[in-house]
Amino acid sequence: MTRNTSLRDVVERGGFTQLTDVQAIRLFGRQFKDELNWLSNAVRVVEAGNGHSQGNLDNGVDKDLSPSRLLFDRDYDEPNRTLLSFLALKWLLADNYEAFVAEQPPIEGVRLSRDSFTELRDTVRDSLDSNEKVFALIVSIAVGDVGKDLQLAQQVQIGKAMNEIDERNHDEVAYFAAKQEMLPSVELLSPAMKEIVLTGLEVGSSLNIPQLAQGENVPGSLECVLALKGKRQAFSIKYLETLFDVAGAGGHIDSRAPTRMIEPVYRAFATVRDALGSVIEGKRNLREAYDDVLQQRANAIKKTGFQALSAKNTKDRALMRLLAMSRTADAKKAEIFLEAFNSLSENDRQALVNGLDVDGINDGQAIIPYYMPAIWSECWKQVNNKDDQTKVNAVSSCMRFLMRVYDGSHKQPGKQGTVIDVNVAFAMDTIKDPGFAENPDILNNIQGRQGS
Repeated sequence: MTRNTSLRDVVERGGFTQLTDVQAIRLFGRQFKDELNWLSNAVRVVEAGNGHSQGNLDNGVDKDLSPSRLLFDRDYDEPNRTLLSFLALKWLLADNYEAFVAEQPPIEGVRLSRDSFTELRDTVRDSLDSNEKVFALIVSIAVGDVGKDLQLAQQVQIGKAMNEIDERNHDEVAYFAAKQEMLPSVELLSPAMKEIVLTGLEVGSSLNIPQLAQGENVPGSLECVLALKGKRQAFSIKYLETLFDVAGAGGHIDSRAPTRMIEPVYRAFATVRDALGSVIEGKRNLREAYDDVLQQRANAIKKTGFQALSAKNTKDRALMRLLAMSRTADAKKAEIFLEAFNSLSENDRQALVNGLDVDGINDGQAIIPYYMPAIWSECWKQVNNKDDQTKVNAVSSCMRFLMRVYDGSHKQPGKQGTVIDVNVAFAMDTIKDPGFAENPDILNNIQGRQGS
């Protein structure tokens, strides 16, 4: 390679998987300077770490560099996440299972299995049957989160009516930025590939695949997938971009390997692919597709020793959504959630079940508790090394908070369906309070809606 070699050149020649990790990161940095600049300015993630990401890249001087430190000499959350997503794609295409699962817990049913890795590898290779498509996916990964830069969001607004773009929806910001030809990397694509990436960005501004995989959204929020009928390639690229986004989601904490793409998460994503595909093909309705995803996750946890759950049972389904939202993957953690769920008063538990059961399709207003998975993650982080009763108390406190978020929401058959987001990130400071683990009832001091 020469100093003028671009990542695009390497990919189009078929040399992507032969790059070392350091070479790949440096080429990415050269190819996507603008995108990385926007990512560096992004608002810090809700699940922010301590500002330092564990790394293992070797530049000849240091052997524990994160991708961001390799490029910028300091850690930035979003560049580390995006660059880990990019490396995960390289490892997968290179069939490097050991690198992919290196930092995942060596627990059967939790660590991504070799069979699942091979299945995912084959899916990716089948979808990316040309080097042009490989580069299109890399571009999608690079631009996926640039909308988190508030300055870019404001620049996009200049040519649009203020009510056309929701600055909180970074997918929507990225879509309009691409439409306005503000994203240089998108302009490198052929007209056909550009259209595929733009379609993915447009649908992604409404369809949040990770929210489906972790039970955060509702069936009514999936209706936009119907726009992908007859556009299978656009769906494939968007699905893979989202999958690798999740693979890199922990990169701001540990950039050595995709710790989030564990067995139950992958199985959920595989089910999401099949479920949404069946909706696009008219074989499933939205509720059936949604429940297929929940059932698959519950089945995966059952294999680790937890009890069987059925999405056809309303209480079971509520617990299944809670387990999915909290990214629960093993029986031990699931038992804590079950005990916490059963410890709620009958009225509180029923109110929580009711809120979790609304679809937003001919049954009234459904609520998406936006960022609730991050709340669950922080809650578990606070009590992970505590005794079981402390864990139960903390989890039940968060369940009661979620019940207040739903604020009496329940199915109203025949009523026009709507879906609203309620951002619960404001509760994070309370859960991060040093006293939360021992006295989780301090969460009772805040209501389910900011300003309530």
